[in-house]
Amino acid sequence: MYPITLITYNRPFHTYKTLEALSQNHQAKDTNLYVYSDGPKGSQDEEQIERTLKVVESFNKSFNSILISKSDKNNGMAKNMRDALRSIFFEHKASASIILDDDILTSRDFLFFMNKSIEKYKENKKIWHVSGFNYPVFDEESYSFSKDAFFWRVMTCWGWATWKDRYESFENDILAKDPYFLKSIFTEEMKKKFQLDLDISESTMDFWQQIEDNASKKIYSWAIFWYAHIFRNNGLCLNPVRTLVYNNGFDGSGTNCGKDNIYSSELFNKVSLDEKIKFPIIVKEDKIMVDLIRKYFTKPKFYKFRLFFRLLFKNPKKLAVAIILKSKSIVNS
Repeated sequence: MYPITLITYNRPFHTYKTLEALSQNHQAKDTNLYVYSDGPKGSQDEEQIERTLKVVESFNKSFNSILISKSDKNNGMAKNMRDALRSIFFEHKASASIILDDDILTSRDFLFFMNKSIEKYKENKKIWHVSGFNYPVFDEESYSFSKDAFFWRVMTCWGWATWKDRYESFENDILAKDPYFLKSIFTEEMKKKFQLDLDISESTMDFWQQIEDNASKKIYSWAIFWYAHIFRNNGLCLNPVRTLVYNNGFDGSGTNCGKDNIYSSELFNKVSLDEKIKFPIIVKEDKIMVDLIRKYFTKPKFYKFRLFFRLLFKNPKKLAVAIILKSKSIVNS
C-alpha cells in the first residue's frame, strides 16, 4: 500500500471526521500514515493543535503505523504542503503518496481506487496526477459510462496522489512557482486551454485568476502551480467518474475556502475488493466528461434545478425535510 500524507493544523473535529472515514477503507490497516502538523500562529492555536494531534493518535490501531511531524512555527498551508511532500518523497523515500487535507471525507473505496491507479500508471509518464474527486456531473439516468475513471488536463486536489519522479520535476522547476514567470510565458491561447476553453464571463470557475491573485499577493496557494506545471508538460490527470471524496471544510474554518460548497457530490461506495476498476482504454483526454464539466461550470443553476426535481419526484420526504431545515435556518439567522 502507498503511504498517506495528511496535512493538519488546528481543526480537531475535521481531522477526526477525515480519519474516521479513512479508517473505514478496507486497506487502511495496511497503510502507513504520515501526518504533518503546521505550527501555531499564536497561543490561541496551541491548544487546538494539541487536540488535533491527540485525535490523530487515537487512530493508532486503524493504520499500519502513524508518524507525526509537528512544526514549531506557522508556515501556512502552502509551505506546509510543500514541506510535507519533500519529506514524504525525499526523506522517507516513498515512490508515490496519497495526499489529503484535514477536511476531506473519503468513501470506503478511496484507498482501493488510489492504490490501483498509482500502481497501474507508475511507468506512464503522461499521467502526472490521480484524484479521488469529480464534479457532480454524473447522472446514472442520463449518461452511461463503460469506465470508472477518465483522463483530462485539469488537476483537482481534494484527495489526490502523485509519484516522486513527477513531483521532483516540479520541485526542480522553481519557475513553476513564480506567478510572474507564468504570466510572461502564457499566451492567450494557452490561457484559454488552461481555463478548459471556458468563457470566463459565463463561468463559475477561473483557474487563471488564481495565478493573478498569487501574483498580487491576495492569496498564497500551491495547487494552481502544480496544475500549471502539469499543464506546461502536457500531462494528464486521472479522476473517477463518480466522486470518492467530499470536502467538509466549507464552513469558514479553512484557508482559501468559503462557506458555499457548490462542488459537493454524493460519495460513491460500491467498489468491492473482488471487482476490477474499469480504467480508460486509451490514454487521452475524455471529451464527453470534459464537456459535462464545462456545462456544469457554465450552468450551475441548471444542475441545482434538476436536482430539486429529482428529489421532488423520487424522494419527496427528503426534499420536504431539506426545505424545513433551510426555512428554520433563515428564520433563526
